[in-house]
Amino acid sequence: MENPFYITGIIPEPYFCDREKETARMVRTLENKAHILLTSPRRMGKTQLIRHVFEQPSIKANYYTFYTDIYPTTSLHELVLFLSKEIYSAMMPKGKVMLDRFLEMWISRTY
Repeated sequence: MENPFYITGIIPEPYFCDREKETARMVRTLENKAHILLTSPRRMGKTQLIRHVFEQPSIKANYYTFYTDIYPTTSLHELVLFLSKEIYSAMMPKGKVMLDRFLEMWISRTY
């Protein structure tokens, strides 16, 4: 018998359930440009909730969102590399103009 539950990767919308209130609150908070601190014990679905919120139409249409796991980083240098790689990967399909702007900003701040 095949396991019917998603245990890795992004959970598709039809299978993401029981987090309607949390999703609506997080979307509203982000749209109001406020900060969010999300805490709970391990393996409770925080990452999936964040990814779910990033996929909401009002967030997807109005914001660039980036997700990267920084747990394996051991230094500020590695953290910057992880974040840079994720931003680069996310912006590349959006067009060369946005990528060039990001790189220009990055280079001007680095040197």
